[in-house]
Amino acid sequence: MTLPCWHYTTVGPADATGEAGNFPQGAVLVAATLGGMDSGMTFWTTSSKRPTETDTGERTLYPGDFGDIDELVDGCWQLIKDEIEQRGFGPVEIKIHMALAEALINAWKHGNQRRDDLPIVFRWSFNDLFTFEVTDAGNGFDSSQLPDPTRGEQLTAENGRGIFIIKTFAHSLQWREQGRRLRVSFRQPC
Repeated sequence: MTLPCWHYTTVGPADATGEAGNFPQGAVLVAATLGGMDSGMTFWTTSSKRPTETDTGERTLYPGDFGDIDELVDGCWQLIKDEIEQRGFGPVEIKIHMALAEALINAWKHGNQRRDDLPIVFRWSFNDLFTFEVTDAGNGFDSSQLPDPTRGEQLTAENGRGIFIIKTFAHSLQWREQGRRLRVSFRQPC
């Protein structure tokens, strides 16, 4: 099965007629291309809005408000999972889910030292990328000092693979606020 590559565009004055057909100026067109960007077959439809940075959300979470950390992770996932599919990120959904779980668990376990009374802030946005941020209330850390989980004794260690998993799955990963805030982005698959 070939997965579609999703594109969004807003119709301008010169584009009101053409490849995509007749649409009013300002309409948002959504295109799904099958078989590759250059040689594939493209299907167009209209959408109520174009994904922009304004398509964002934020929640401040206290682990003590949940039965356990897995319930907190699931609560965050429920906030974004439908939009993930609708925005064309469905083929990388499992990668997003795993990266989000690892980021939230690390924030609780390492950043907040498993303290249920300290907040974890979860932010997300959709545009050409899907980006999420997880911020903990801890002291931060130097991410360059993390051991490589693919070498030596780390191969058999019980933990220490979360950041590696996120780096492997995501398009980009950035640490901010001295390691307290993790920003992770995913491209739409094409």
